[in-house]
Amino acid sequence: MDKLDYPVPELNVRISFIHALIAKQGFHFARPEKRTIKKAISWDDVVQVETPFPVSWLSAKIAKKMDKPTIGTFHIYPQNITSSLPFLNNRLVNWLFMLFFREKSFKNCDALQCPTPKVAKWLRKNHFKQQLFVVSNGISPQFINNSHKKEVGHPFTILCIGRFSHEKRQETLFKAMHLAKHAAQIRLIFAGQGPLQKKYEKMADKLSNKSIIQFFTPEKLRQVMAKSDSTLC
Repeated sequence: MDKLDYPVPELNVRISFIHALIAKQGFHFARPEKRTIKKAISWDDVVQVETPFPVSWLSAKIAKKMDKPTIGTFHIYPQNITSSLPFLNNRLVNWLFMLFFREKSFKNCDALQCPTPKVAKWLRKNHFKQQLFVVSNGISPQFINNSHKKEVGHPFTILCIGRFSHEKRQETLFKAMHLAKHAAQIRLIFAGQGPLQKKYEKMADKLSNKSIIQFFTPEKLRQVMAKSDSTLC
């Protein structure tokens, strides 16, 4: 890993099951160290915050005090958090998260980047006052220009890319396989990681063809995509 310019330590989450859940998502909370954040912001012209979590909201607050324009990126939704804890995934709790995002996480941002027009419309409905800009996450050219198969494979290979979590709904693909007339001629590859990996491995055991369920590096993922007949993201 490249050396970080302004590293901060991991935030110690004392509730064990929450820490385990976060770790399974391949994510770690950073501890918001005010001195380090101030040092990072002191020389820049624009601040961009990527998440609704402590380091980001403190950075935006400090940037505002230092009269630095700040842009937030709205890519994490309440359901990304609550769907992993089904008893919390309801309208009230999701609304409370949106309220928190609006009044705390992105309060000091001058503008917000939205990945789709639908997200921008959703934020307006929830009374976000910032300027909203629709900018797609996009796809790296190295994946767009990746080589593609010219002939259909046997078995027909479907590649599904995404974090293994409830909101991604990958289990729908497993259910479809049990209904598919030609399921015996289809192989699934799931590229990612997350808390539902063991569940998916058990579901895969019931399919005709052995599925591959694992995390791939970007280079390896391009190789897998080149050998797949269909890709879902």
